[in-house]
Amino acid sequence: MLSSASIPVREVLELGSGGGHNAVHLKAHFALTLVDLCEQMLEVSRVLNPECEHHQGDMRTLLLDRSFDGASTMRWIT
Repeated sequence: MLSSASIPVREVLELGSGGGHNAVHLKAHFALTLVDLCEQMLEVSRVLNPECEHHQGDMRTLLLDRSFDGASTMRWIT
């Protein structure tokens, strides 16, 4: 993500973040906002990543009143 970016990447939106296991590694490099449909998975993520912002909702319709330098998803989303 960093090597191919044309702007400095600081704020990253992770879609389908699940239990936050990828965020454990990414948060060392970025300020993360995590989105997942499942509240139970976000509860796990909040324990692992209390410094990250968490939002429950459908990534197709959730509106966040801000912009990000990048977006990430680590798994197939159906």
